Order: sequence, then C-alpha cells, then structure tokens
Amino acid sequence: MERNRIEEELRRKDLEQRELQKRKKAISDEFQQKKYQMMGIDDIINQRDRELNRTISQKKPPNQTDIDAQLQELTDALEKQNSEMESLEEGIRTDEEQIEKLRSEKRPFVDQINEEAEQRQSAEQKSIQLDREVQQTQKRYLDAQDRLGKCGDLTRDALAKRSHLQSFKAKCERELAEITEKAKEVEEERQEVHETPNKIDAKILSIERSIAKQREGHKSPEEIERQYQESKANLETTKQILCNVLEDHRKLNEGFKARVKLFLEIRRSISLQTTLLFNHYLTSKGHSGSLMLDHDNSTLEIAITLDGNNSRSEQRVVSDTRSLSGGERSFSTVALLLALWQNIDSPFRAMDEFDVFMDAVNRKVSIKLLIDVAREQGAKQFIFITPHDPSVIGQGPDVRIHRLRDPERAQSTLDLGRTNQ
Repeated sequence: MERNRIEEELRRKDLEQRELQKRKKAISDEFQQKKYQMMGIDDIINQRDRELNRTISQKKPPNQTDIDAQLQELTDALEKQNSEMESLEEGIRTDEEQIEKLRSEKRPFVDQINEEAEQRQSAEQKSIQLDREVQQTQKRYLDAQDRLGKCGDLTRDALAKRSHLQSFKAKCERELAEITEKAKEVEEERQEVHETPNKIDAKILSIERSIAKQREGHKSPEEIERQYQESKANLETTKQILCNVLEDHRKLNEGFKARVKLFLEIRRSISLQTTLLFNHYLTSKGHSGSLMLDHDNSTLEIAITLDGNNSRSEQRVVSDTRSLSGGERSFSTVALLLALWQNIDSPFRAMDEFDVFMDAVNRKVSIKLLIDVAREQGAKQFIFITPHDPSVIGQGPDVRIHRLRDPERAQSTLDLGRTNQ
C-alpha cells in the first residue's frame, strides 16, 4: 500500500510539473511576441525620428501638436508593453519557483526508490548465496542416494546369503536327525562287519574330506550374521542422513520459492520505476511516454506522445521510433538511457555524440537534463562527448570541459594537444 501511494504521488508530481512546463512555455512564447512588438515600436519611433529630421532638413514648419500627440501615443504604447513584459517575467519567475518546489517535494520519493534499489541489490546477493547452498545440498543429496543404493545392494546380498545358509543349516540338521535315527536303529540291531578297521578308517577319512570340500567357499553363520548387522547399521545411518538431506532440501526449496517471489516483485518494481523515470525525463520537453516490458518474451515496446504546441488535438502517439525526427529520436534515446541508468549500479556513466542529430532547442534541453541528473547523482562520474560547441553548457564547480583542438585539413598526424575550460 505504501509503495502504491508513493507511485501515485510521483505520477501526480510529474503531471503538475508537466503542466507548469507547458505554462512556462506559453508565457515564454508570449514574452517573445511582446519583445517583437517592442522591437516594432522602436522601429516606428526611429521612422518618426527620421521623418522629423527630414522635415527639419527641408525647413518645413512641423506641426508641434501632431508631433506631441504621436510621441505621447508611442510613449503610452511603450509603457504598456513594458508593463506587460514585467507581468510576464513575474509569471515566469513564479512558475520556476513552483517547478523547483515540485522538484524538492519529489526528491524524498526518488531517494526512497533509490533505497529500495539498494535493498533489491542486497536481496539479489543473498539469493546468489542461497543458490550456491542449494547446489551444494543437492550434491550431498545425490551422494547420499548413491550411498543408500550401495548399502541396499549389500543388504540384499547379505540377506540372500543368510537365507541360503539357513536353508543349508536346516538341511544339515535334517540329515543329522536321519543319521541319528539310523544310528539308533543300527545300535539296536548290530550287524556283523566284514571290513577291516583300516578300510573303515579310510571311508571315514573320505567322508570327512568330502564334507570339508563342500564347506569350502561358504562363510560361517557367525560371519554372515556379523556382516548383516554391519549392513543394517549402515542402512540406518544412511536413512538418517537421507532424512536430514530431505529436510534441508525442503527448507531450501521454500527459500527458493520465496526468493523467486521477491525477484518477480523486484523486477516489477524496476519496470515501473523505469517507466516513471522515462516519462519524467520526457516531460522536460513537454512530451510523455511509457515502456512496455515483456520479460517472458524479452521484448521492449516504447510509446511516445509528442506535444503539438500545447494543443491536445495536435498531440500524436508514436509507437515506432523510426517515424520520429532525428532530434526527437535522439532526445527519446537520452531519456531512455537516463531511466535505465537509475537501475544500473556503476560509478561511471558515458554518452558519446548523443546530440549529433539534434537541433539547437533539443540539444539545449538535453544538455540541461543530463547535467541536472548528474548533479542529483553526485557519487557517480558522468562523461559526455560531443562534436558541437560546448559554450551552451553552463559552467560550475562540478562541470569541467576538455576541448580538443580543431583538426587541420592538411595535417598528416593527429595533434593530441587539448585546451581546458
């Protein structure tokens, strides 16, 4: 709500300033017209003086009454014109005071917008740091998944071996039970043995070797149980790591969504601020304009309303800058660059040959606008390069002019000497 109020206040101040600019221009035109009328009255007085001198030279008695009446008429007209010019000058001074007052009232809002731009830059830096943390967490998450998969494979192998050994153990127990039963039967019904003890010992040794051979390549149940417990402990540890990583991923995802929302808000604020500043700079010449930024398609559309001598019926809206004159297009480019510069943090600002296609009026307004903006941003250095005469640039302690010597037509090398003003 506070930002909407500030934006609405800026629009209202720009509208008031534009109206004052129009009024000042109308008064200036009327003042110029009165000045031409004064020049006409001076011509009439000079003509009457010449006629009077001619009459005197011809020794014709002049009519003193007519001369006095004409002089009185001219004196009255001259005093009337002087009075009207003083009134117009007073009106111009009043409008200039109102314009300066509006600029003073608008300065706090511009400072607040600049402060929001600094906060936006800080938020972007935090967003970059969080993006790095997200990438590191994602890497740890992928590593944990790989470890979890390996532990799962080991666990499955251990379970399969354990199942196989349990089956083998049960089979051995069944065979042992059968042998025991048979032994009991043999013990109950003793049979006469016809083989010698050596042959019986050889058979027993052969059977023991066969059993040992079958047991080769198989781990003992105790070893399998130990590996199973180790795999189970690794699985629990990996599950805990995975839970921690998933929790970090959830928090970072929420933070990422919040940063995306903040980024969209900042982008909308920058677009609106750039449009308002573009319109504000155009009003210094009586025009207005708007910018339509399509971030999804990466396009920019410019609409400029040209002021037709303060007549609403003569105003025209231009959406294709190629239809503008050279001076109008150059001035619009200056206004667009100044609006974009407000959202670019750089200690140096440079503009080369911006007034090549401008007439005297557009060039004077553009230079005044550039110097005013440069003085508002005192912490930055502005460099303007122009091939035209720099005498129209106002002097000041913060303005320094470096003028190169004019080249000679017949010279074969460049003279890099310069003169400072």
